[in-house]
Amino acid sequence: MSTFRVVYRQKDGLRRPAEDIEATDFTQRDPWIVFLDPSGPSLSIRADDVERIERLRLEPLEIPPSPSLPSDPPLG
Repeated sequence: MSTFRVVYRQKDGLRRPAEDIEATDFTQRDPWIVFLDPSGPSLSIRADDVERIERLRLEPLEIPPSPSLPSDPPLG
């Protein structure tokens, strides 16, 4: 999962506070920006309300440890 910060456009002299969203990714499907998580769409925001989206954090991928070699050679 990643954390995205959505910064909204100013409308009628007011600016909605920025919002942090946990998602795996996002896509734009006019007129919406759709945030996705492993189960599918999780949140939709009107694209014309958004000034920019910043990726704040990307969770590191879990890499399984490589198998270690035996410390003693097999007897044989």
